[in-house]
Amino acid sequence: MLGSPKGRPMELRSNSCGSCTLCCKLLGVKELAKPDGVWCEFCNRGGTAAGSAGCTIYANRPDSCQEFQCGYLINHLPEEFRPDRVKMVITGTSKEIGAHILHVDPSYPGAYREGNGKRLIEALLAAGSYNNVILCIGNKRRFFGSNPEKIMARIAQLEKERKTAL
Repeated sequence: MLGSPKGRPMELRSNSCGSCTLCCKLLGVKELAKPDGVWCEFCNRGGTAAGSAGCTIYANRPDSCQEFQCGYLINHLPEEFRPDRVKMVITGTSKEIGAHILHVDPSYPGAYREGNGKRLIEALLAAGSYNNVILCIGNKRRFFGSNPEKIMARIAQLEKERKTAL
């Protein structure tokens, strides 16, 4: 369980996506040739009279979409950390790198610097499972944690070996 920035445990919740569809923008989908940072053509953003927010091909969505696990959902984070509210999606963790990995909406590149975005990063760093956070903002990266230089070198090594891509 993640701790709050002040070290108190966060209340466990049963989360749902609700009207959040930010993963449909920030993450690439190779099966659809959809690049990172572009809204998916099958995403119903925010919901309309034609249906609720989400994937219009959900039952037949690509494997990469089926396999994606949103960090907000699997960690049962508080509502204030919902991706569409903090403008960041927790896309996973990496044991090889020792970090939480987040993608930041390029329309809000400073979302991690203030408010709940900043508190989310503080909570992830305080959780103790990994001492680092990597933010992917378009093709740029920001590192927070115990040893950014070591993390950057490890990522470069893994990418050279074609073992990881953020």
